[in-house]
Parts: sequence; C-alpha cells; structure tokens
Amino acid sequence: MMSGSPFRQRLRPSLRTVAALVAGALLGTLAFAQAAASIGIGVSPFRPLGGNFFALQSGQARLLAKIGTAQSVEDGLPLISFAKAALRVAPLSATSAWVLGVGYQARGDEGKARRAMRRGAMITRREPRVQLWLANDALKSGDTSLALEHFDIMLRTNLDVAPRVSPELAKVLTIEAGRKAMIPYARQDNPWFSDFMTGAASLPDIAPMAEFLVERARKAPDGEAERYAYAIMLQRLASAQRYDLLLKVYPLLPGSNPGALRTLDVRQSSDKANYPPIDWDFGNSNDRGGTPSALNNGGQGIEFFAAPGTLGPAGVKLLAPGDDRNLHFRLGSRLVNPDATANFVATCVSAHGDGASRTSKDLTRAPLHQELVFALPPDCQLMRLEFRLGGGNGTEPATVFVEGLRLAQLH
Repeated sequence: MMSGSPFRQRLRPSLRTVAALVAGALLGTLAFAQAAASIGIGVSPFRPLGGNFFALQSGQARLLAKIGTAQSVEDGLPLISFAKAALRVAPLSATSAWVLGVGYQARGDEGKARRAMRRGAMITRREPRVQLWLANDALKSGDTSLALEHFDIMLRTNLDVAPRVSPELAKVLTIEAGRKAMIPYARQDNPWFSDFMTGAASLPDIAPMAEFLVERARKAPDGEAERYAYAIMLQRLASAQRYDLLLKVYPLLPGSNPGALRTLDVRQSSDKANYPPIDWDFGNSNDRGGTPSALNNGGQGIEFFAAPGTLGPAGVKLLAPGDDRNLHFRLGSRLVNPDATANFVATCVSAHGDGASRTSKDLTRAPLHQELVFALPPDCQLMRLEFRLGGGNGTEPATVFVEGLRLAQLH
C-alpha cells in the first residue's frame, strides 16, 4: 500500500478533469424535463421514465448543475434532500446515489458519502461517476490497487471515455507502487490498455512507461496502437539519452529483433514492427529523410535526401557493432547541389563511453560504385550512426543513394 501523497498530488487534479468529461452523461437525463419546463409543461419531479432515468423540472436541473463545485454545507443540504427524494421514487438509481454521496461529501461527512457511493456501485457497475468517486477515495487512503479496480470497472463499462481518461490515468506509472499495481491490467485482452499505453507515451517524462514494462518482466502486450506507442517511447528515450533503459525495454517489445543492433538492414515501413532508432529512423520531415529500396541483386539501398538550404541527419540508427568496427558501403548514385555535403557520423553513446565521434570524408566527392570503408569509434559498445546531409544551394533536393551497407571487422 502506498503512503501516496506525491501520487495524489499528481493525479487528483486530473480526476476533476475526468469528472467533467463523464458528467456530460447526466445532462442527457435532464434534457426532456428542461425542454418541457421551458414551454410551460409541468413535469412531476423524480417521476420515473423507466429503468434508472427520471425527469426533472428546471429547478432541479439547476441544482444538479452545481454538482462538481459543491464544496460547502449550504451546497450539500439541497443535494441530499434532492437525492433522497429521488431514491424514494427510484431506489435503483445509481445516479441518485451518486448525487447523495456528493451532497454528504460537501457537508464533510465522508463516511456517509462513501456508503452512498458503495450503494450506487451495488446497484450497477456501469455508473462512471460512482466508480470515479470510489477510485479517488481509494487514492486518498493510499490504496492504489483498489483505485485501479474502480478505474478498470469504469473504463470497461464506458470504453468511449478511455481515450480521454488514459492520459491522466497514465500518471499512475510515475510512482513505483502505481506501476506495480498496474501490472495485472497489462494484458492483451484488456480493452482499454492500448489507450492507456497511448496516454503513457505522452507523459512529460517517458522513463516511467519504460520502467513499467521492464518491471513487468515479460513480453509487452501486442497491438497496432501499442506498437505505435512503444515506437514513440523508444524515440523519446533516445532523445533523452536514456540508452540504458532503452536497451532493457527493447527486447520486451513485440516484434523486436535481437540482432537489430548489429546490422544495418532496413525494415520496410510496411513491417508490423519498426522501432526507430534501433531500426533506421528517417524522421518525419519533408526537408530531410531517407527512402529504402530493394536492389535487383536482392540487396538493399537507401536514398537519402535533403532540401536546399538544410543541414542535418537524414537517417539515424543505433549500433552495437561488437568487433565489427568497419562500415562498408557503396554510392550508387547522387544528385547534389553546389555546397552540398554528405557524411556518415558515428558518436559513442555508451554508458561508459567518452562521447568519441568520427566523421567520414565528404561523400559528395567520393567515387561512385566502389567499396568505401568508414572506421567506427573504437572501444564503444553502443553508438549513434547518422547520415548527415546538407542540401546546398539550388532548387531541387540533394540526393545520395547508398547501397551495400554492412559491418566488418578491422583488418
């Protein structure tokens, strides 16, 4: 169990946001009575419309509109009276039980508020505001596991709110106890887990998402949305230079390739698993990038491009080359502008590396169709390989086609 004040401070403000999102469901039950009252047709208060629905006059509608801002004894009294009257007419209304609980909470009576909410949960598991209140109540007491049980019920029975709730709920991963409590829900058959992972990938600090998957210590759940979130996670870990965590979490991802760090092969964009920068990262920019292609001899090539007046990486890949310290390649073709430049740049990013960096000769002046060799930094377990391209001065992009990429040992 978590003592939890840091977690409550991070998540509780967002729960008010979530409450505002799901509260819209209540307004639909008021529309009929409000419309009737506006044209002078009287509707008996709390008259059942069937099931758990009831019609309200405009006065009661205005009263319910205050829910969520009820903070004082004065706010609580009419809510309590209102909810008790509603429950007498419709005792199986979880919505009325929720209103009663909010009223007691406004009066400072947490015990009665809790009993009212539990009554609502016994009536039906499908009332999201009841489950949200009970989740928040569990967080107050530091019971993260119980809080997640209520969130699970709320999301399973109201999947349409999962995309909006998940970015806030993902903050549970920022606390060790929260990550532990979340492990049982990281399953292939959990209908809201993909939304949760999408939310986790947008956390201000990406490390908790990776730590969660590492602490879970088995293959991560698979799915198109999940793989997209995992790819974002790896790119953000690399940007934050958290290579230690990146190397721990990558083998746990679905479709990961144990040999990817020791090869320069290109996975096509249509591949189901593509995890830059362990796989080639060609960016998302129209100014610079790369396009892989298959060769007639069965090999692969990459056409790197850069717009005029730009300079930077057109392709990036992480490498753990072992003893293979020579990068072999050929230049199949190029079309470059004046002042264009093209280089391979290899920088050591190992935990114990010295940041050593090596840059190849300018490939805009290197011979075509010949085997070229670029020596990688020595004594480096992990390095970042870039193909850096400058577009030069002109009207068309500069392009360099590189083929025959492979690693070999020094001779």
